[in-house]
Amino acid sequence: ADVARSGDRLLMAMYALGFAGPAAEAEVRRLLGDPVAGSQAQLWLIQRGYDDETALPPEVLLDVMIETLAEMTDAEGSDPVLEYLVTLGPEAEQVRVVEDMRRARHPRTSELLAAIGRDSQSKVVAKAARKTLFQREGRLLH
Repeated sequence: ADVARSGDRLLMAMYALGFAGPAAEAEVRRLLGDPVAGSQAQLWLIQRGYDDETALPPEVLLDVMIETLAEMTDAEGSDPVLEYLVTLGPEAEQVRVVEDMRRARHPRTSELLAAIGRDSQSKVVAKAARKTLFQREGRLLH
C-alpha cells in the first residue's frame, strides 16, 4: 500500500495487494482518496467483490487507462501508447478517446496528450491530442 501511495510502480503494487488476502481491503480503502492510486483502488475493490461495479464512475476507468499508459511510457516510451490507440479502431474512435482524456483527473494526462500530439503517425489524432491538451491546460489554469 505504501508503494501504491508513492505512485511508483502503482500497477505492480495493486497486483501484489491481491495476494495479501482480506486484510488488504482496509489498506486499499485508505487509497481511495489518493489522486493517483484512488482509481486503481476503486477498481481493485470492485474486481474482488468488496464493492459493487455500479459504483464505478466512467472517470475512474479513464484514470486507470491513463495510469496504465503512463507506466508503459515509463518502460518503453510513447510507442505502446500509440499502438494502444491504433487498437481502438479507426481514427474517429482514437480521436474520441483522446478528447475524453480532457476530463481525466490523473496528473499524467497532459504528459500523455503531449506525447500523442508529438509522436502519433496520424495527423488527425495528433491534432486532436494537441487541441485537447490546450483545452485541458486552459481549464486547469482557471
